[in-house]
Amino acid sequence: MLAAYCAAKAGVTGLVRGLAAELRGTGVTANAVSPGSTDTPILAESARLYGLEDAASFAPQQPIERLIRPEEVAAAIRWLLSAEAAAVTGATFAVEPLDAQVAGETAQRWRYLDGGGEIGVISSVTQAFCRDCNRARLSTEGRLYLCLFAHHGHDLRHLLRQAGASDAEVSGAIAEIWSGRSDRYSELRGRGLASSSAGERKVEMHYIGG
Repeated sequence: MLAAYCAAKAGVTGLVRGLAAELRGTGVTANAVSPGSTDTPILAESARLYGLEDAASFAPQQPIERLIRPEEVAAAIRWLLSAEAAAVTGATFAVEPLDAQVAGETAQRWRYLDGGGEIGVISSVTQAFCRDCNRARLSTEGRLYLCLFAHHGHDLRHLLRQAGASDAEVSGAIAEIWSGRSDRYSELRGRGLASSSAGERKVEMHYIGG
């Protein structure tokens, strides 16, 4: 069984390389994703055949010490189908998902199983992270923006230059501004509900640091 499994994996690798060559110049790409142990009925059956208690028995063998979820594999495939991966073809990605390093992390990350590095995908439309966002940006004019798509910033320059506020007062002002945050443009855009205010422009990314 193991030999057949390994042969099938190798066959897929050869298949995508051959397809990539045949599809050259068509604009169509061919790639494969080869994840680690994924929590599926097939893995549960494999556990039974190997005499293991359940599929979770495979988890300790994984570098992340847990099974991969099917939606995590789907996210890697979704990236390969996106415009960002248009130049990738004939490749097999042996990857596993990585857990977020900090709360509010925007990118979904995967590591290559051969130790060659990692990739990250920010899907701000299909998987908006507005609710977990922990970033604010200060413009060169001293205005605090709570969202990349905000129309208006909050004036901190007045507080610093004219009011002569202490560090504690500035910190308190920022906390009060943040606690009233209601920005969720990406969530609304993903649901087709976003709208632009008449005559108003969103702040440009280069203006507040991207």
